[in-house]
Amino acid sequence: LAALVEAGAIDRQADPDLRLLSALLVVLRLVAPGQMEPAESTRPLVAKLIGFPDWPALLTALAEARERIAQRWARVQEDGEYDDGR
Repeated sequence: LAALVEAGAIDRQADPDLRLLSALLVVLRLVAPGQMEPAESTRPLVAKLIGFPDWPALLTALAEARERIAQRWARVQEDGEYDDGR
């Protein structure tokens, strides 16, 4: 990702956004295997393990990261630099 940022292909926020999503996937698989969302009692633990003070802060950061990622994909598709084979 660092090389893509340096080349100007993606913005600097891409790395932390993708790291957040990756960390969330790993932690959720550990504390809530087979579930889409952890039990309410484990949400504070999930947030803390990923580096957030609480569950609402994690959800806010996640929503912001997902929006930026969606915007990146939209730009790639608009620029014609992405071919999904359709």
